[in-house]
Amino acid sequence: MNLTSMKTSLPSLLVCLMCLVCFSGCGPRLSVDNVMELASGEVRSIIIDSIANEQTVSVAANSSVPFSLHVHLAGDEADVDAAVLAGQPSPKILAESINRDAVKLQFTVPAAKEAVVRFSTQNGDAASISYRIIN
Repeated sequence: MNLTSMKTSLPSLLVCLMCLVCFSGCGPRLSVDNVMELASGEVRSIIIDSIANEQTVSVAANSSVPFSLHVHLAGDEADVDAAVLAGQPSPKILAESINRDAVKLQFTVPAAKEAVVRFSTQNGDAASISYRIIN
């Protein structure tokens, strides 16, 4: 290898090393922006896929009518349903907002676990909910 080829390969090597350092440990990015139409009394869920590392997730949502939002781990639906119907707190609920027209929540999802974000309406009102979920 001559000196000229070393000079051209050195910048390439540095760029590769910088990319490796910058992106090592970064999991997949979650960014969902959408609008959901819910009929009165309807419940709809969004699954947040599991990743190898613990992840901090933020949900922001708004609507012209109040709605509720509950977040829990996949598999905890029965316990969360019972607590919500009874109006009781549950340690299985990671985050919640009840009967609000604007919500901003942040919660932690353990490594290798799926989370469920559940939207619901009440009081006879249909809702058009604009939401964003990011990690």
